[in-house]
Amino acid sequence: MKRWRYQASVVLAVALLMLALTVLPLESTGTASWFAWVWLLFAFVVIAGNVIALRAVRHRRSTVAVQRKQSVEQKRRQSLRD
Repeated sequence: MKRWRYQASVVLAVALLMLALTVLPLESTGTASWFAWVWLLFAFVVIAGNVIALRAVRHRRSTVAVQRKQSVEQKRRQSLRD
C-alpha cells in the first residue's frame, strides 16, 4: 500500500475520533456507555495500526534500497572477477 493511503487513513480516523468525542455518551450508564468506550478503543487501535504501518513502510523502503545496492555491488564484483 502506498504511504499516502496510510496517512489519509490516519487523518480520517483522527477526524472521526474528534467528532465522536463530542457525540458519544461516555458519562452515561448501560449499553450506550459500553458501546462508546468500545468504539473509542477500536478507533485508537485503528490509529495505532496505521501509524505502525507508516513506520514499516519507511523501514521497508530503506531495507529494499540497501538490498538492491548490495546486489548491484555483488554483480559488479563478479563481473570484475570474470
